[in-house]
Amino acid sequence: MGKYFAVFLIFAGLFFLNSAYSAKAMTYEETQYAADLKVTKNHKKAVKDPTYPRYHLRAPSGWINDPCGLFYFNSSFHVFCQSNPWGSQWGNMTWSHIVSCPDEKFNFKWFYPKYKDGVYKTSAIMQSLNIKGADKDGVFTGCAAVLPFNEIDKQGKKILVYYPAVFYSGVWGIAESKQEVICLARALKANKVDEEGNLCDPFLTEWTKYSTVPEKYSDSNPDIIIKQPEKLDLFSFRDPYLVDIIGDYNYYMIISGGIRNKVGKPEGVFILYRNDGGDLTKNWKRVNKGKNFFFSVDTAVKDELTGGGDIECGVVYRLTDHIGTTNNTPYIAVFGKDGPSDEPYGKSLYYVLGRINKSDEGIFFQPLEDFKDGNGNTIIKHIDLNPDFVLYASNTVNIDNEQRKYVYGWLNVSSQANDGKKYPWAGALSIPRFLFVYKEEGRWKLGQEPVLVNSLRENIVYENKINFKNCNDVVLDGVKGRTINISAVFKGKDIISSVFGLKVACCKNKCTLVKIDNGKLIINGKNPVTLDIPGNSEKYGVKVYLDGSTMEIFFVKYPNGKPVYYRTYSDVLPNNGGIIENKVKVFGGNNMSADVIVFEMGKCWDICSVTSN
Repeated sequence: MGKYFAVFLIFAGLFFLNSAYSAKAMTYEETQYAADLKVTKNHKKAVKDPTYPRYHLRAPSGWINDPCGLFYFNSSFHVFCQSNPWGSQWGNMTWSHIVSCPDEKFNFKWFYPKYKDGVYKTSAIMQSLNIKGADKDGVFTGCAAVLPFNEIDKQGKKILVYYPAVFYSGVWGIAESKQEVICLARALKANKVDEEGNLCDPFLTEWTKYSTVPEKYSDSNPDIIIKQPEKLDLFSFRDPYLVDIIGDYNYYMIISGGIRNKVGKPEGVFILYRNDGGDLTKNWKRVNKGKNFFFSVDTAVKDELTGGGDIECGVVYRLTDHIGTTNNTPYIAVFGKDGPSDEPYGKSLYYVLGRINKSDEGIFFQPLEDFKDGNGNTIIKHIDLNPDFVLYASNTVNIDNEQRKYVYGWLNVSSQANDGKKYPWAGALSIPRFLFVYKEEGRWKLGQEPVLVNSLRENIVYENKINFKNCNDVVLDGVKGRTINISAVFKGKDIISSVFGLKVACCKNKCTLVKIDNGKLIINGKNPVTLDIPGNSEKYGVKVYLDGSTMEIFFVKYPNGKPVYYRTYSDVLPNNGGIIENKVKVFGGNNMSADVIVFEMGKCWDICSVTSN
């Protein structure tokens, strides 16, 4: 520890918050340790925040945003997210690593791997120290999978070895049309054991960038796996995501971007690449020619000077029904519309349901007819109903047999303590969601159900049936705090024309209002958004997850009497004072009732790790 601590002190003297670091005197490994030491030190401050999330994933401290590589390996889930270990604002993008407890697949228990000296070992992939490195300006969003690679064994024979691997966006230079490329890193010790038969890297904390330069310099000199196609004059080229095309055994990758269309307006695009699997470190070929993109959609102008705009963080995969089977189920394309964050829905997550079609012209994602207007233009729909920039940048993790996938997003949240203190953290990952499809009136509809976190429910702090009179607020006795799960199923003969809802985080006559009024949702007086409640409904569910500074709401309808989770609303949970004393109220119209149950939620963090090497 002494040697590394001295290195850190030297480094800290050179480093200024949110500035590019000077690393001429440091190795890549020393820089990694210095970042982890900073994160560990700040974690002790961050967890003192009374609004620090207890069961939402995040790095120990610092800024995080996009979830990146998510996969299952050696009995654990592995989740990465973009992070800034040096401060709680965007910048110095690295990948931070979180691991689930081995053999606790569905219990949602997680930990941060550690060095032998107890320092968290979370900074998995960092920027190059070489000013000419392909990722010298940041390690940005990408994807992960266990993939095959050709190697030469000790006898000189060619063998196929499977490694956990990540593809990520490397950023370098200032020319927008050239600066973004795709790089690769692998956990090369994943399958290796020591003399005693123990795994050398059980929690996959050691990642090596793929490079054809000598190993000593590889981490600061990654090879470019896919270059940005300059002839397209793209506004962006980022966020690789591996796509499985049913019945096709090639490897496919989409890369999100933006381009001007024929009339000069910005258009978001997915650019599709293919690899036959012979060598995943190269030979990625673009599938479609020219401006025939795998998928494209009109988008907002982000940069008024250039007129540029794009979509980003693209995800495409085959959906299942609610029980995890595929029976002519469509694919889904999810993406962030990268517009102005201060405009309603300017920077939000959208989705389209469609099919992947092959023709002589190429391979294309074709929206279902329900996702086209009268002129054949694509209709995009919101993943989340909040018009503010809160939920963004989704990514997926396989659950079983490569069919079901769970989706994580980034919650743009920060401390809500309001106690005059600054806490060194910002950002969290959303509750994982199971996106599925169901049939309604012969059409495919998207459902969104919270998963995994319900295993963290502890004691029931309230359970009762409430009968309302004159919309009076009913205080839930014994319900306090901001780490709870509230389930309220409202009943009445005319739900669509009723007024009902909840008031949460109530203190000093102030509350966060969740109000449903004539089929529209109103949160804290914001503009109403339509919930598409079926007109004949006599039952409607509102499931609220509060976690410190976050609030996620899942809305449930009951076609044919069976519950379907189908809408969500994610938001920052404001602090009205008196964190511990925050109360919850429920209200409804005459002749309405509500079955209410409230659970205290436990932490998702567990002491289940051993130190890394």
